[in-house]
Amino acid sequence: MLVDNKNVHYKGIEKVFLPLSKTCSSEDISMKVVEWLGESQLKYEDIAVVSLNAGSAEYETFFKAFTIPESLQERIEVLHDDPNLWWIGQIMRYLFRPSRWITDKVQQIKQKINLVHPYVSIHVRKTDKHSLEAKRVGIDEYMEHIIDWFDNSLRSAGSSSTRNIYVASDDLAHVIPDVRRKYPNYKFLYQPNDKKSLKDMRQDFFGRYTEEVLVSLVCNLVILSQSDYFVGTYSSNVRL
Repeated sequence: MLVDNKNVHYKGIEKVFLPLSKTCSSEDISMKVVEWLGESQLKYEDIAVVSLNAGSAEYETFFKAFTIPESLQERIEVLHDDPNLWWIGQIMRYLFRPSRWITDKVQQIKQKINLVHPYVSIHVRKTDKHSLEAKRVGIDEYMEHIIDWFDNSLRSAGSSSTRNIYVASDDLAHVIPDVRRKYPNYKFLYQPNDKKSLKDMRQDFFGRYTEEVLVSLVCNLVILSQSDYFVGTYSSNVRL
Protein backbone atom coordinates (compact mmCIF):
# COMPACT_ATOMS: atom_id res chain seq x y z
CA MET A 1 0.00 0.00 0.00
CA LEU A 2 1.29 3.44 -0.98
CA VAL A 3 0.22 7.04 -0.50
CA ASP A 4 0.43 9.43 -3.45
CA ASN A 5 2.02 12.60 -2.07
CA LYS A 6 1.81 14.66 -5.25
CA ASN A 7 -1.13 16.73 -4.01
CA VAL A 8 0.15 17.19 -0.45
CA HIS A 9 0.75 20.85 0.41
CA TYR A 10 3.66 20.33 2.77
CA LYS A 11 7.20 19.49 1.74
CA GLY A 12 8.99 16.58 3.42
CA ILE A 13 5.92 14.57 4.40
CA GLU A 14 7.73 11.28 3.65
CA LYS A 15 10.18 12.10 6.48
CA VAL A 16 7.64 12.56 9.27
CA PHE A 17 5.42 9.47 8.85
CA LEU A 18 6.26 5.79 8.60
CA PRO A 19 5.60 4.14 5.22
CA LEU A 20 2.35 2.21 5.00
CA SER A 21 4.11 -0.90 3.75
CA LYS A 22 7.57 -2.38 4.22
CA THR A 23 7.45 -4.06 0.83
CA CYS A 24 6.19 -1.25 -1.43
CA SER A 25 7.90 1.96 -2.47
CA SER A 26 6.70 4.63 -4.86
CA GLU A 27 10.20 4.68 -6.35
CA ASP A 28 9.82 1.02 -7.41
CA ILE A 29 6.69 1.59 -9.48
CA SER A 30 7.39 1.85 -13.18
CA MET A 31 4.14 0.32 -14.43
CA LYS A 32 0.96 2.07 -15.38
CA VAL A 33 -1.37 2.65 -12.43
CA VAL A 34 -4.99 1.70 -13.08
CA GLU A 35 -7.85 3.24 -11.13
CA TRP A 36 -10.02 0.78 -9.18
CA LEU A 37 -13.61 1.02 -10.43
CA GLY A 38 -15.21 -1.63 -8.25
CA GLU A 39 -15.24 -5.41 -8.17
CA SER A 40 -18.24 -5.73 -10.45
CA GLN A 41 -16.65 -3.70 -13.26
CA LEU A 42 -13.13 -4.94 -13.76
CA LYS A 43 -10.69 -7.64 -12.66
CA TYR A 44 -7.08 -6.86 -11.92
CA GLU A 45 -5.31 -10.20 -11.60
CA ASP A 46 -2.59 -9.15 -14.06
CA ILE A 47 -2.14 -5.56 -12.87
CA ALA A 48 0.42 -4.78 -10.19
CA VAL A 49 -0.81 -1.36 -9.04
CA VAL A 50 -4.30 0.10 -8.71
CA SER A 51 -5.32 3.47 -7.28
CA LEU A 52 -8.19 3.73 -4.81
CA ASN A 53 -10.57 6.62 -5.22
CA ALA A 54 -11.85 6.26 -1.65
CA GLY A 55 -13.44 9.69 -1.55
CA SER A 56 -15.71 9.24 -4.54
CA ALA A 57 -19.38 8.47 -3.94
CA GLU A 58 -19.95 7.03 -7.40
CA TYR A 59 -17.86 3.88 -6.89
CA GLU A 60 -19.01 1.00 -4.71
CA THR A 61 -15.81 -0.29 -3.13
CA PHE A 62 -14.63 -1.70 0.16
CA PHE A 63 -12.31 1.27 0.58
CA LYS A 64 -14.72 4.10 1.30
CA ALA A 65 -14.20 5.97 4.53
CA PHE A 66 -16.17 4.54 7.48
CA THR A 67 -16.63 1.18 5.75
CA ILE A 68 -16.23 -1.51 8.42
CA PRO A 69 -15.19 -5.07 7.53
CA GLU A 70 -18.28 -7.23 7.95
CA SER A 71 -16.31 -9.83 9.91
CA LEU A 72 -15.43 -7.23 12.57
CA GLN A 73 -18.60 -5.18 12.83
CA GLU A 74 -20.37 -7.13 15.58
CA ARG A 75 -17.28 -7.19 17.77
CA ILE A 76 -16.69 -3.46 17.34
CA GLU A 77 -20.32 -2.71 18.23
CA VAL A 78 -19.72 -4.35 21.62
CA LEU A 79 -16.76 -2.09 22.29
CA HIS A 80 -17.93 1.28 20.95
CA ASP A 81 -21.20 3.19 20.54
CA ASP A 82 -20.10 4.47 17.13
CA PRO A 83 -18.35 1.59 15.31
CA ASN A 84 -17.74 3.63 12.15
CA LEU A 85 -16.01 6.38 14.09
CA TRP A 86 -13.87 3.87 15.99
CA TRP A 87 -12.85 2.10 12.78
CA ILE A 88 -11.82 5.24 10.87
CA GLY A 89 -9.92 6.29 13.99
CA GLN A 90 -7.84 3.10 13.82
CA ILE A 91 -7.20 3.67 10.11
CA MET A 92 -6.07 7.26 10.68
CA ARG A 93 -3.89 6.22 13.59
CA TYR A 94 -2.09 3.78 11.32
CA LEU A 95 -1.77 6.21 8.41
CA PHE A 96 -0.25 8.91 10.62
CA ARG A 97 2.27 6.84 12.57
CA PRO A 98 5.17 9.21 13.29
CA SER A 99 8.66 8.29 12.14
CA ARG A 100 11.41 7.49 14.64
CA TRP A 101 12.93 10.89 13.88
CA ILE A 102 9.68 12.59 14.93
CA THR A 103 9.21 10.54 18.11
CA ASP A 104 12.78 11.38 19.15
CA LYS A 105 12.15 15.05 18.42
CA VAL A 106 8.93 14.99 20.46
CA GLN A 107 10.81 13.52 23.41
CA GLN A 108 13.42 16.26 23.11
CA ILE A 109 10.71 18.94 23.11
CA LYS A 110 9.03 17.47 26.19
CA GLN A 111 12.31 17.37 28.06
CA LYS A 112 13.22 20.91 27.04
CA ILE A 113 9.96 22.44 28.28
CA ASN A 114 9.61 19.99 31.19
CA LEU A 115 6.26 18.65 30.05
CA VAL A 116 5.24 15.77 32.33
CA HIS A 117 2.03 13.89 33.06
CA PRO A 118 -0.63 14.65 33.94
CA TYR A 119 -1.08 17.38 31.36
CA VAL A 120 -3.98 18.76 29.37
CA SER A 121 -3.55 19.88 25.77
CA ILE A 122 -5.45 22.66 24.07
CA HIS A 123 -5.64 23.74 20.43
CA VAL A 124 -6.58 27.34 19.67
CA ARG A 125 -6.92 27.98 15.93
CA LYS A 126 -7.24 31.55 14.68
CA THR A 127 -5.73 32.37 11.29
CA ASP A 128 -8.54 31.35 8.95
CA LYS A 129 -11.04 29.88 11.38
CA HIS A 130 -12.91 32.97 12.51
CA SER A 131 -13.42 34.47 9.07
CA LEU A 132 -14.07 31.27 7.11
CA GLU A 133 -15.24 28.37 9.26
CA ALA A 134 -16.61 29.04 12.70
CA LYS A 135 -17.44 31.60 15.36
CA ARG A 136 -14.82 32.83 17.80
CA VAL A 137 -14.37 30.71 20.92
CA GLY A 138 -12.89 32.64 23.83
CA ILE A 139 -10.08 31.19 25.91
CA ASP A 140 -12.34 31.20 28.98
CA GLU A 141 -14.58 28.61 27.34
CA TYR A 142 -11.61 26.29 26.78
CA MET A 143 -10.42 26.81 30.34
CA GLU A 144 -13.81 25.98 31.82
CA HIS A 145 -13.41 22.36 30.68
CA ILE A 146 -9.75 22.24 31.68
CA ILE A 147 -10.41 23.50 35.20
CA ASP A 148 -13.17 20.91 35.68
CA TRP A 149 -10.89 18.12 34.50
CA PHE A 150 -8.03 19.07 36.80
CA ASP A 151 -10.36 19.55 39.77
CA ASN A 152 -11.90 16.12 39.30
CA SER A 153 -8.81 14.12 38.33
CA LEU A 154 -6.45 15.54 40.93
CA ARG A 155 -9.04 15.25 43.67
CA SER A 156 -9.72 11.59 42.89
CA ALA A 157 -5.98 10.87 42.73
CA GLY A 158 -5.30 12.77 45.95
CA SER A 159 -2.60 14.72 44.13
CA SER A 160 -1.53 18.36 44.09
CA SER A 161 0.47 18.10 40.86
CA THR A 162 1.31 21.16 38.82
CA ARG A 163 -1.49 21.93 36.40
CA ASN A 164 0.39 21.61 33.12
CA ILE A 165 -1.32 22.76 29.93
CA TYR A 166 0.27 22.27 26.52
CA VAL A 167 -0.87 24.91 24.02
CA ALA A 168 -0.89 24.46 20.25
CA SER A 169 -1.98 27.46 18.22
CA ASP A 170 -1.31 29.36 15.02
CA ASP A 171 -1.22 32.55 17.11
CA LEU A 172 0.90 31.69 20.16
CA ALA A 173 2.34 35.19 20.26
CA HIS A 174 -1.03 36.44 21.52
CA VAL A 175 -2.55 33.32 23.10
CA ILE A 176 0.27 32.59 25.58
CA PRO A 177 0.43 36.06 27.20
CA ASP A 178 -3.37 36.11 27.40
CA VAL A 179 -3.75 32.76 29.20
CA ARG A 180 -0.82 33.39 31.53
CA ARG A 181 -2.29 36.71 32.57
CA LYS A 182 -5.77 35.31 33.15
CA TYR A 183 -4.78 32.00 34.77
CA PRO A 184 -1.52 32.48 36.73
CA ASN A 185 -2.01 29.26 38.72
CA TYR A 186 -1.62 27.12 35.63
CA LYS A 187 1.60 26.29 33.81
CA PHE A 188 1.23 26.93 30.07
CA LEU A 189 3.81 25.24 27.85
CA TYR A 190 4.32 25.26 24.11
CA GLN A 191 6.72 24.10 21.43
CA PRO A 192 9.92 26.21 21.37
CA ASN A 193 10.50 28.45 18.34
CA ASP A 194 6.83 28.12 17.41
CA LYS A 195 5.65 31.50 18.68
CA LYS A 196 4.43 33.09 15.46
CA SER A 197 1.79 35.76 15.44
CA LEU A 198 -1.44 35.93 13.48
CA LYS A 199 0.07 38.77 11.44
CA ASP A 200 3.17 36.69 10.59
CA MET A 201 1.04 33.78 9.37
CA ARG A 202 -1.11 35.96 7.11
CA GLN A 203 1.89 37.74 5.61
CA ASP A 204 3.64 34.45 4.83
CA PHE A 205 0.64 32.29 3.87
CA PHE A 206 2.52 29.98 1.50
CA GLY A 207 5.53 29.84 3.81
CA ARG A 208 3.47 27.71 6.15
CA TYR A 209 3.93 24.70 3.85
CA THR A 210 7.68 24.30 4.36
CA GLU A 211 9.28 21.18 5.83
CA GLU A 212 10.13 23.11 9.00
CA VAL A 213 6.48 24.00 9.54
CA LEU A 214 5.39 20.42 8.82
CA VAL A 215 7.78 19.03 11.44
CA SER A 216 6.47 21.52 13.99
CA LEU A 217 2.89 20.62 13.08
CA VAL A 218 3.39 16.86 13.38
CA CYS A 219 5.26 17.23 16.68
CA ASN A 220 2.31 19.25 17.96
CA LEU A 221 -0.12 16.53 16.84
CA VAL A 222 1.85 13.82 18.62
CA ILE A 223 2.11 15.83 21.85
CA LEU A 224 -1.60 16.65 21.73
CA SER A 225 -2.49 12.99 21.20
CA GLN A 226 -0.38 11.91 24.17
CA SER A 227 -2.03 14.25 26.65
CA ASP A 228 -4.32 13.04 29.43
CA TYR A 229 -7.15 15.29 28.25
CA PHE A 230 -7.67 17.39 25.12
CA VAL A 231 -9.80 20.49 24.58
CA GLY A 232 -10.44 21.81 21.08
CA THR A 233 -13.23 22.77 18.73
CA TYR A 234 -14.82 21.05 15.76
CA SER A 235 -12.44 22.95 13.46
CA SER A 236 -9.35 21.71 15.33
CA ASN A 237 -8.22 19.88 12.22
CA VAL A 238 -5.27 19.65 9.88
CA ARG A 239 -5.07 19.85 6.12
CA LEU A 240 -1.99 18.21 4.65
